[in-house]
Amino acid sequence: MDTKLINSLRSLGVDMIYNRGLGDAGLTLSLAPTIYTVFTKHMHFVSTDPTWINRDRFILSTPGAAPLLYSILLYSGYNITLEDVKNYGSGKLSVYPELNPSIGIESTTGKNGEGLSLAVGVTLGSKYMQKLLGKELINFYTYTLVTDECISSPIAMESLEVAAKENLNNLIILYNSFETTVDGKKDTSSYTNKLKYLESLGYFVETVTNAEDYTLIDKAITRAKESGKPSIIEIKTMIAIGTSMQASPKGHEYVISENDLALVKEKMSITQVPYHISASSYNEFKNILEKNNAYYNEWVSTYNKIIEVNEEKKKIVSLLEEDNFKMNIKNIKVGFDENMQEDLRETNNNLLNAISSMCPLMINIDLYNKNETKIEFDKDKTIYLGTKYLSGGMIANGMSLLNLKPVIETTLSNSSYMKSSLKMSSIIKKSVSYIFV
Repeated sequence: MDTKLINSLRSLGVDMIYNRGLGDAGLTLSLAPTIYTVFTKHMHFVSTDPTWINRDRFILSTPGAAPLLYSILLYSGYNITLEDVKNYGSGKLSVYPELNPSIGIESTTGKNGEGLSLAVGVTLGSKYMQKLLGKELINFYTYTLVTDECISSPIAMESLEVAAKENLNNLIILYNSFETTVDGKKDTSSYTNKLKYLESLGYFVETVTNAEDYTLIDKAITRAKESGKPSIIEIKTMIAIGTSMQASPKGHEYVISENDLALVKEKMSITQVPYHISASSYNEFKNILEKNNAYYNEWVSTYNKIIEVNEEKKKIVSLLEEDNFKMNIKNIKVGFDENMQEDLRETNNNLLNAISSMCPLMINIDLYNKNETKIEFDKDKTIYLGTKYLSGGMIANGMSLLNLKPVIETTLSNSSYMKSSLKMSSIIKKSVSYIFV
């Protein structure tokens, strides 16, 4: 039955790509067993409460496989219709994922490596949420699906070092590695050395030799969770599996041909009818995900007991779920030098501390601090990232996806490193504050 469900996801995904003429059928076909295993064997979520604060998060860092993500979200019961699928690329299902938690899309992702960096930010933010609310209420995992192009990008390597330094043991990175790249045969030694380097930083690292064997992927994820470390699971994958481009460089960024579409469906015993949603597969998904309801109900019971005696935690959960923080600026008490002789950075520091004392969701990300701004009354509110300018802003964006209010600061000259982060902030329309001097 698992194989049938995986092939149902593949079928819907390649239909979207073929009919729209956009997307990556090579990735959509090859990554299906991985995403299926994560969603059905490990993730805790309920589509009826898509913004549940303690849901596991999944971020697709390889955006070409967006049709595969949309397929599993539909089968998982989110508010995605067959009409939405048919309008892929022009309706609410864009060519690349765009933030929409109401239908299970946890983040906008675009350039390779950005999604991984966002996932690190989400996981780092979850640790701060845990300090606010306790492990009984906040204990979710962040899963991110990456490929060679993601793992080799500078922004990703910076973020991976942050995850190791902060011991983000609830971060699971699923790395589908291929024998070929779009440019030809891959130099596997450099990627092997990256994994060795990550292991030396404190990662749990494991290799699954066959991406089609979902049982091996399942067991590897279980061991990763038990390791108590941030984890990266390499999954050896064949690009464009089942097509004439299988294992070929041309299988990357492949918009599938009519002949290959028919070939794939025949090999996988899938009906040739476009956009076919199998009723039996849909029902089986529903049965598999039923386990999440019990987990969710148990969490709600725990939450109700806690808020009976802790009004403050109830308020924080509401702020995080509803993103409705408001503050009366008349209540801000900050002392300014009467003669206006103090350095403007000192004024800014005093103001930021005054605001932060009223906003439990504010958190400060320090990039080699020349701003002289520190949230002084609470050491847990400042995270030091050194000179990680490429990833710092993207990590802040990831934290903002949890409705935290990160403030990131550095010199104006470093803003040139942060163009991707600034662009992402404007696209996702979350509260990230940049301070440049």
